[in-house]
Amino acid sequence: MIKVISMWNYSSIVSRDAAEAHYHDVHIPLAMRLFNDLPGVLGYVQKRVGPSLTRDVVTGEPRGTPPPFEWLIELELRSLDTLGELSRHALIEDLAQDHHNFMDNAASRTNDLYIVEDNVLFRRGN
Repeated sequence: MIKVISMWNYSSIVSRDAAEAHYHDVHIPLAMRLFNDLPGVLGYVQKRVGPSLTRDVVTGEPRGTPPPFEWLIELELRSLDTLGELSRHALIEDLAQDHHNFMDNAASRTNDLYIVEDNVLFRRGN
């Protein structure tokens, strides 16, 4: 299995409520149609990113620094072949074109996808 991640922020052009509504009401259903067509897509995980937990070295107080992005999306794919199938699917262009309706394309590299590799060093039982 491979994982592909993308990080993004909501658009600053439309209201946050409108961007979130569009994401949940339009974008996710479109993504589900795409992913349901491809059995090699094993998972689609949305992660909201909170402020930094890093503490100031002098005061010991939490910095609370906002992250450079609000959301991290993780796709779990059976293989790199699945990524190729995904990139050639008829709905992928519609999905990519929909980003401007809710994402801040200028502030974040929202169309960048990164292949990540898990190297689990510790995991308590399932």
